[in-house]
Amino acid sequence: MIKRIIIFCIISFKLFGCKENIINNKGYNESISYFEGIKGGITSHFPKEIEFGSSYFYTIDSLGYYNTQEINITITKAEKEIEKLKKLYKKEQVYTIDNNCIIVVNDFIKKDDIPFMPDEEVLLLESNDKIYMTTYSNKCTKSYKVIPNFWNNFYGIDRAAKNGLNQSFKYIILAQEGGEGVYSPKLNSKISFMPSFAKHGYSKGIAYSDKDKIVIYWLIFW
Repeated sequence: MIKRIIIFCIISFKLFGCKENIINNKGYNESISYFEGIKGGITSHFPKEIEFGSSYFYTIDSLGYYNTQEINITITKAEKEIEKLKKLYKKEQVYTIDNNCIIVVNDFIKKDDIPFMPDEEVLLLESNDKIYMTTYSNKCTKSYKVIPNFWNNFYGIDRAAKNGLNQSFKYIILAQEGGEGVYSPKLNSKISFMPSFAKHGYSKGIAYSDKDKIVIYWLIFW
């Protein structure tokens, strides 16, 4: 399954059901194992089960097409999940997308940097040669925090937002490292679409929306 995921770059699954041990889903399990092989313990925050009445889907990019590798799992109808997370991570700082210290991965890719873009991204290039058309703030007084671009998500989306999710989402960055080197042999250390202080690295965390009742667990290497 991992070979197929690597070949096709991004594969999405949507499954519905009662409370279940989703780690037993073969594709999900193999995807988690693949990323654990890159860095042990890196997916420890990902869920092992969902509540009755919730549904989920996950996406994986293990090929490194944008010089990134990532896995996300989105849970909908996640009221109970959100409350559980708020208690579990009550000591962690919660960010919003307009925080001066937030940077979106590959928020700086230009038109000539990549050979392929989804249709919705091409539309954004008609009046500007940047895909996402944003820059990071120079007003961050602490350390910059990196989150993924959720352009391939199905729920809670806002294509005009720089990370693809609407303004109701909040972000908990559980771990992050950055530098010159890459964590995976599928990533090219000589290529970076990020600022010089965050050329390469990884970020893992959780995005959630009380309004939309959605939780997204993420891991991304760039």
